[in-house]
Amino acid sequence: MWARILKECGNRLSQQTISTWLTPSRAMALHDSGLTVELKNKFTAYYVEQNYLEMLEAVAAQLFERQFKINFIFSDTAEQMNLWQLSAGGGDKAPSGECGNGGSKDAGRSKGRKAGQEKSRKTRLTGSLNPRYTFENFVPGKNSQLSHAAAKSVADAPAGSYNPLFIYGGVGLGKTHLMQAIGHQLLQNGKYENYKICYISAEEFLNELIAAITSGSTATFRNRYRQMDVLLIDDVEFLAKKEGTQEEFFHTFNALYENQKQIVLTSDRSPREIHHLEERLRSRFQWGLVADIQPPEFETRIAILRKKSALDKILIPEKVLAYIAESITGNVRLLEGSLHYLKHYSDTQQTDINLELAEQALKNIFEHEVNHISVEDILNIVSDSYGMPTSAILAQKRKKSFVEPRQVAMYLCHKLTKLSLPETAENFKRKDHTTVLHACRKIARMCEEDVGLKERIDGMIDKLRNQKLKIER
Repeated sequence: MWARILKECGNRLSQQTISTWLTPSRAMALHDSGLTVELKNKFTAYYVEQNYLEMLEAVAAQLFERQFKINFIFSDTAEQMNLWQLSAGGGDKAPSGECGNGGSKDAGRSKGRKAGQEKSRKTRLTGSLNPRYTFENFVPGKNSQLSHAAAKSVADAPAGSYNPLFIYGGVGLGKTHLMQAIGHQLLQNGKYENYKICYISAEEFLNELIAAITSGSTATFRNRYRQMDVLLIDDVEFLAKKEGTQEEFFHTFNALYENQKQIVLTSDRSPREIHHLEERLRSRFQWGLVADIQPPEFETRIAILRKKSALDKILIPEKVLAYIAESITGNVRLLEGSLHYLKHYSDTQQTDINLELAEQALKNIFEHEVNHISVEDILNIVSDSYGMPTSAILAQKRKKSFVEPRQVAMYLCHKLTKLSLPETAENFKRKDHTTVLHACRKIARMCEEDVGLKERIDGMIDKLRNQKLKIER
């Protein structure tokens, strides 16, 4: 199956790309939702996931005519075993070839106890949790204080003050980490040993609902989710425009909430910014606490790098940490990725990590500056935020519903591009640059008075900058 996927990818990727990133590799397990594949090291798994996962899953879905999820693991035995044990649908046995037959009887009994504990844990957990996504491994800063404190509170006392807990923020800032950390702590707390916990993405919820409808098992589907004690739903913005799924989730939400069960949700935007979402769901998402995560400031980025390097036992000088933290500002995953690649590069060169080596290794991997943001980028992000086509933003209409998005787009162009006022006016099909000047002054003034608008614009700026951060081969 994996060989067929790779063969089909040969029509889309160069042979050099496939040999560099996708081979050697091997399929480790086939499960209900897809395939688990082993890659040669941690950085390769990270890089392939960031750059080729979407394409690989699309190819697989086309070949096998169903939704297909590919999970990557890497060749570090200890961490691989942890990932395997928590993998949904993986069964109780590890992949063949990962464990030797030797060892003492005590070691065997120890493995047996751990296996028993893991089996008990799995009967209470639906879905899979990344073993690294714990509170101990999360580095809170000013950017995430509220979200971190709220997540800890939920893990200490589910269905208490913050129900539901809604965490939102840009890509790679730690939303999923905090959500899964709640799951880990509850599983480890004997007080909640009988709790049924589910971690699932909104997309997986949709796919399971479709499968249940197709097979005539919707009653089983509903019972499974409505009997949970803690429901952790990732990426709920995916529910937008999915009316049938929204209807089902609405009733699931009500059933859990009325029975005082904990609900935790994450999204890349606040509830009021999720367009094409039923108002009754939007209001329920805001019943508890809505907390955001912003990009980490320099000091927090340094602390994150220190924590990650300690976890992975990477010796790295402070000057190199500062170099990475100054270069990558908007995405925690990219911070981690740079660290992993630097270690890999250091091992390949058989030399210790220093500033010169870091500059040499990372200059071709990460862009140090945000790429040029275009007017088209801005129009697309404003269009998405306000739920209207770009043609409507550019139109001459003077209704308030059209004017505000247009002025916000002009404001962002002035703030994030090098275009002059006349050039911006030309892009918006306006003859007079004073129109742009008026828009910029008006939006700046409104941001001082309207916290909601300021949060919306800050969110758009964050998304624009994050989507321009990319890994280069």
